[in-house]
Amino acid sequence: MKEERARDIYVEEIMTRVPITCCPDLTAKDIGSLMRLWKVGSIIITVEGRPVGIVTEKDLVEKIVAEDKLPGVITAQEVMSAPVVTIGPHESVADAGRKMARLHLRRLPVVDNGELLGIITENDITRLSPTLIEITRDILAYKDEDGKPLVDKILDTAGQKGTGKWMSVSALDEGVPLTLIS
Repeated sequence: MKEERARDIYVEEIMTRVPITCCPDLTAKDIGSLMRLWKVGSIIITVEGRPVGIVTEKDLVEKIVAEDKLPGVITAQEVMSAPVVTIGPHESVADAGRKMARLHLRRLPVVDNGELLGIITENDITRLSPTLIEITRDILAYKDEDGKPLVDKILDTAGQKGTGKWMSVSALDEGVPLTLIS
């Protein structure tokens, strides 16, 4: 019997399709105002529709506030993180999550052939299935009969501490898509 695997969920399925953008000469003060107005944590800096950088809340804190610079004088060009790290719309959400984790990023502009299509954030991924976080927490907290964490006793040949099958069964019980943990 052939084992079937649930299909991947792709970035384009959960991304925000209209990211907030601005040009490189907008001031940090104006960027902060845009973030507040649109209730977002980043603004993608574009030139002719192509992303050239990103300004995040962290950039404003570390490069403006902590350096005691004037936000009305400093431009996006001076404070943006560049080059911008992106992901394609047809890549899996799992790949996006791994990329964010590996690079310590909270958001990735979605780009196809240089054109900005959207943005995917860690919140988008988390919103997709909060149940998986609960399942993982339960797995990691489980103790065997001698009171020691069971996960420490599992042979870790796959680098996952054996949580795959347990998580898959729990996810099926909860009705959560398996594509996130496959």
